[in-house]
Amino acid sequence: MVPAFLSAAEIDRFIADYDAGDRATRARHAAPDPAARASDAIDVPYKVRHVTAAAREAIDGKLADVVAAVARATTVRVTRHATGAFGSTYFATDGDVGLSWHQDSVSYHAYQNHHDYLNFYIPIVKPVTGKSNLCVVPFDALRARSPAMYDQLRGRGATRFVARRGTTVVRDNARGGRHGTLPYLLDDIAVTPELGAGDLLLLRGDAIHRTQDTRTRRIAVSLRMMNAQTRVRRCELLQGGLIKTLLMVELRRDFQRLFDCFDATGRDELTIGELAALEADLAGDARPPSRGRFLGFLVWHRLARRLRPWHRDRR
Repeated sequence: MVPAFLSAAEIDRFIADYDAGDRATRARHAAPDPAARASDAIDVPYKVRHVTAAAREAIDGKLADVVAAVARATTVRVTRHATGAFGSTYFATDGDVGLSWHQDSVSYHAYQNHHDYLNFYIPIVKPVTGKSNLCVVPFDALRARSPAMYDQLRGRGATRFVARRGTTVVRDNARGGRHGTLPYLLDDIAVTPELGAGDLLLLRGDAIHRTQDTRTRRIAVSLRMMNAQTRVRRCELLQGGLIKTLLMVELRRDFQRLFDCFDATGRDELTIGELAALEADLAGDARPPSRGRFLGFLVWHRLARRLRPWHRDRR
């Protein structure tokens, strides 16, 4: 945590950027009814408010200083800002119920590496320091209590944690099924840094976290950085369980663009740097497929992959 990471002028700049994006997003998407908000457990388009490059660039020097300090102290290496549909965003309480304990899903599905991934989480509207924060499970605390689970979750994402009679069921939202069960509640080992407007909470991409509460109006900017040399595999993008499939269908415009990048090069692996360059070139191309068409695309490729061993054995 870095207190007063942003100056008052920098906070105002991000608030103005958020307000402009919020007006544009609300004009494009009808607000969901309360029942839809209460049942939502994924990041869906009506919630997304992207940070513009112009707003972020004003603090690039500060971000670079933090990145250099992290590289000196850890094995985490990040070299570029996350851009495009899976890039930096704003998060606001705005009456939503907030997510329970989880590791982030969308960025993990898209880029497959949450170790070399940093989240600069900074509230810009935060009237009450002690409320509407992020609760976080420190990885050293998880390793001390559950070393095997620590090994499974380090560097990963798309994990959901369900409290059940004093234990915690760890569900794999990427492939489906479970990673296992912890014999305690995550609240037992969690911490809740109290942040004011402008304070920085630096998180690695695989951080286990949840919303403390949504009792106050809190807006936070979440600036993401990744390693440009991270290799993204098309086959991994195609694999997954039901929850990953539904999320990809909901965000099909953005995931289709990733598949378009692979198709444009005829390659099955691309670095994040290569994907970013290709995504910029393809940004204005082709309308997104329908839900049914994109779902059919995912199901067909997964079925074909499963059938390949059977075809080899039949020869």
